[in-house]
This record gives sequence, structure tokens and C-alpha cells, in this order.
Amino acid sequence: MRFCFLAFALFSVYFHTNAEDFQAVILDEKTGEPLPFSTITIEGTYSGTVANAEGMFNLDIGTLTGNEVIIITHLGYEPKRIAAKSLNDLNEIRLKPSSIQLSEVAVYADKLTAREILERVQDRFAENHPGNPLKREVFFHRFERAKFPKENKLLIKSSDFVGIDKRTTEEFLRKLPEEFIEYQDAILNYYTAGSERKIQPVEGISMEEGAAADLMKEFENHLVELFEDIDKTNLDEDRYYKFRTGIFSFKADDPAEMSMVEVMNDSLHYLVPSKDLSGTLSFLLKDYSHIEGKNWEFVTNPGKYVYSLEGLTLNHDRWVYHIKFTPKNRGLFQGEIFVDSEDFGVHQVSFEYMDGKYSERFQVLGMGHSMDYKKGHVIFQKTKSGYYTKYIRAEQKEQASIARDFTIMKKEKRFMWDKTLNEVKMEVEMNFDMHNQWELLIMNTEPIVAERLSSIEQPKHVKFKKKLVYDPAMWKNRTVLVPTAELQKFSR
Repeated sequence: MRFCFLAFALFSVYFHTNAEDFQAVILDEKTGEPLPFSTITIEGTYSGTVANAEGMFNLDIGTLTGNEVIIITHLGYEPKRIAAKSLNDLNEIRLKPSSIQLSEVAVYADKLTAREILERVQDRFAENHPGNPLKREVFFHRFERAKFPKENKLLIKSSDFVGIDKRTTEEFLRKLPEEFIEYQDAILNYYTAGSERKIQPVEGISMEEGAAADLMKEFENHLVELFEDIDKTNLDEDRYYKFRTGIFSFKADDPAEMSMVEVMNDSLHYLVPSKDLSGTLSFLLKDYSHIEGKNWEFVTNPGKYVYSLEGLTLNHDRWVYHIKFTPKNRGLFQGEIFVDSEDFGVHQVSFEYMDGKYSERFQVLGMGHSMDYKKGHVIFQKTKSGYYTKYIRAEQKEQASIARDFTIMKKEKRFMWDKTLNEVKMEVEMNFDMHNQWELLIMNTEPIVAERLSSIEQPKHVKFKKKLVYDPAMWKNRTVLVPTAELQKFSR
């Protein structure tokens, strides 16, 4: 904990020299302990941010007039109102635990059980958490660690492709690090209407482990001729690449979202297909913050869980039910959910796999997968029109394995049988351990008409500017999530 406060002190020096940014830490008034995931809102708007796991937050105040009021809230604490013009005089904000006695509160449904409360959550979710067409200004963060054991094997049995041979492949595998690390931050505009979604990137930053990045560059340069040929072949109606493993095969004859040569030629940016990033945002919002997502079984499948109604607590001047849950044999998650005592909207929810639980585990035809851990923390913001997702923190640990023979062929179309021009046969035995963390902060939300999406032009890829080390100036004059002390130490 001392390191966290030392890191905060050092970064405060930087931020207080910049009149456009304000950074502070939110603490318990009595104990001085940080209050993680507190919410910071500009009164009367959707704009604001969320403190990180160490209670620190950053807020862009460059667009404020000074007359605004900033509201700081945390579950179980009295909200604090601060004039925007007074912010620069602060480097910490202390919240007072709620002193209101439950006997003073008119409890409208004091005889409801935890299960009955969650039934009302489910019945009213569509009304309380509407899926209106929206434009969201989003800060997206992803941190990934992927282990690549030295025992992994890729054996080239035969090849007449230039650059793909047994010696080159073995040398490449020998140089691979045992762990890959990648860090991405981005600010995006995210448009949704029903099942349709589009993104417009504003800015992106990427950091990855240096040795792995250099090795991938070496590998790309070695295979530049192959990559160029793949790009050309995708545009050729008479030629195509075909992949086969066992009885399964498929053609790769559609033009790629972006060419490999295009990726290689941009040394300053890491390119991510826009549809992939849009898919990640959709996955986080649905699976982690929506009752129809696969992770909300603690509400939709009550027979799998044991519930405990812990009482009432205060949030944003509203009384909310505090419910804890643990899984029975067929359930997965333990956690807690905070439900409005009047309209049964969800204020916050936290959940994680209980020890020994797993899902999506299979081993078939040489392919294996297991989801070994999930954890989520979601904050909703109540507005006049309903509850909207404000913040998501998600974590997943999974394993994947593959033990199969593969064949890659370059083919030319003929009248009866297509001709094989080049072919490589390989044997693959690999295992992967992947640990992903995501954070999503919806900085601002505005309603739109569904027809507006047709006029939104989504680029084919999002550019992430490559950085060597974390630098607080990367997001100058931006309301973004403050990285934890662990992430601030990250460098290539």
C-alpha cells in the first residue's frame, strides 16, 4: 500500500502542473483506506469517471467553467459535493461512512426475500436498463498475459513455400519468450442501435513486451514474400489458399480486412480490425452488464444459488438492497449485487468463479479449451431515462490446446480438379494459458436515432500508437482510467 501512495504522490506532481487535468485519490474519512471504484460525476450530466482499484482517478476539467458541481459517491458512504473551481486545491477526497440509521428509512418492501428481490430485477430489467440507440464515448483498456511453454511444438513435415521450412520454424520457436504481454488503451465513439454497432476511433495506445515485438518483426520480414502473395491471391479470382486439418477444410478466398503488408509497413502503429474491437465492446457490455449475458445466471437461474440479504446501504442518496450469493453444485459464481429498493434497478454487481469452478471445458478431435476463471465488477449510472452501464472491469483466465496435423495449400482453379501450386504440411502440439483483463469506462452517453448509424463511417482498422513505456502524459487533457501501480511499471 505504501508503494501505491508513493506512486500517487509522484504522479500528482505531474498532473498539478497541467491545468487541464485533475487527479486525486478517494479515501475513507476514518481509516484513510482507498475506496476503489468510487464514481465521480459532473452534476446534471452523464459525464464523469470511476476510480481505479487503488482509489485514484483522473478527470479532464479543461472544458468546465468552474461553476459545475462534482459529486463523489461510494456504496455505504455519504455523497460528497465539490465545486469544480475548488478541485485544484485537493489531492485527496475523503468520504464519510453513512451515519443514517435504518430505522429512519421508510423501507417499502421490507418483507421481500433476496430471491423475490432478484425476481423483480429480472421482471423489470428491460424497463430499468433500456437498450436505446446510443452514442457512447468510451475509454477501453486491455491487458493480456499469454504463456507459451517451451514444450510447444510445430513440426514442418514438408514444404515448398519460400520461407517456411523446418530449420526456420524451429529457430523461431526456440526464440519465442515463455510469456507474451500486451497493453492497449483507446478512446472511441461507440454507436449502437439494436444489433447494429459501429465504432469511430479517437486515439489508441499500445505497449507490448519488447523481445516478443522484435521477434515478430523479424518473423514478418522473413515471410514478407509469402504475405505479399497471400494479399495478391485474395484479390485473384482464379487462385486461393486452402487450409485442411483431418476431414475439415476451408478456403481463404475473401479479401482480408487489411493486408499483412499494410500491417508490416506501419512501424509506428499496431493495427486492429475495427470489427474485432467492436466485437470486444459488444461482448463486454452483453456478457458482463446485461441480464441476457451468459454471466448473469445468479439472477436468471436462482435454483443454482444460495442468497443472503445483508440489509440496506446508501448509494447516490438512494437506498439499495445488498444481496450476497454463493453457488450450489451447478452454479459458478460468488459475489454481491446492489438493487434499488424502489424501482429494483441494479446499481452495482460483482461476481467471480468460486474456487474449483470452471466452464466451457472440452477436449475433442485434438482441440481443447477450458475457462478456468471469470471475474466482473459493473457499475450502472441511474438517469431520468433508466440505468446505463458506466464501468466494467472484467477478467478471464483460460487454457487452450491443439494437437493436430495441418495442411496449407495454394490452389489454382481448373475445370475439373483445382491444381495445387504450393503446399506445406505440419504437425502442431501446443498449449496456451491466457489471462485477459479489460476495463471499459463510458465517459459520456447521448441518445441518437437509429437511422444515424447508416451515416457513420467505420474505418477498417483502429490504429494503436506504439509506446515503449507507460507515461502519464499519454492521455493529456483526457478523462481516462488511472492505471494501477502494477500497470504503471509496465514497459517494453
